[in-house]
Amino acid sequence: MRTLLMLLVAVMASPAAGADFIPQIQHGDKALTLNDVVSVDGANRSFWYAVYAGGYRHLNAGHIYYGPPQLQGKEMRRLNLHIASTTVREALDALVKLDGTYSWTADEDVVNFVPKKRNRRFVDPVKILDQIVPVFVVENATTGDAVQELIIQASSQGVKGLWPRQENWKFAKDDSDYETEGLFSLSLKNKTVRECLNAIVRKDPPAFWVAIPYPNQLFFGVQTSHSHGMKLRKK
Repeated sequence: MRTLLMLLVAVMASPAAGADFIPQIQHGDKALTLNDVVSVDGANRSFWYAVYAGGYRHLNAGHIYYGPPQLQGKEMRRLNLHIASTTVREALDALVKLDGTYSWTADEDVVNFVPKKRNRRFVDPVKILDQIVPVFVVENATTGDAVQELIIQASSQGVKGLWPRQENWKFAKDDSDYETEGLFSLSLKNKTVRECLNAIVRKDPPAFWVAIPYPNQLFFGVQTSHSHGMKLRKK
């Protein structure tokens, strides 16, 4: 079934033709794959506004900015792209060709958008993300937990240039009879920071991460494209 890939301001699904509402994406819904067939409809949008979505489905993705969004957005070309039917892979090829400042690559099922240019007023985001994390382990984590633990564990093992962990952050604990959907565990060895972020996204799809460079540090965070409910904790 063909879905619609649109360029929008926020990462959200686009409604099908004639739809009166957009149903909420649920935890566990499948993400788009590179071979899914989509339509593309975008007018006068810059590339970093691109939504990795088709119909009510999203791509698992990571987007590496070459500068803070408010500055980068002013420099980027405005895109007009309309394709009636194509694969996600071909749509992404068309997007990066039109824009000219990004390439894309796939880490299994997670698409990464990588800048071709560098703003030397800010740290090099690709170089920082390519640093190796010797060991990264989380248990029963949310995406937010996992990101904060990645910052803590990577920094303690010699990874440089990361934005400090969130002040007063504590790992989510819930002693009630219910737990949040989407909790997961990860155990990785000798992976890059970027591969760790891709692994986090892969554990709670569909989701996306962003990495934004500033003068001395790289900020990154992960956002799911869906909400999480509560479930009865297993006895």
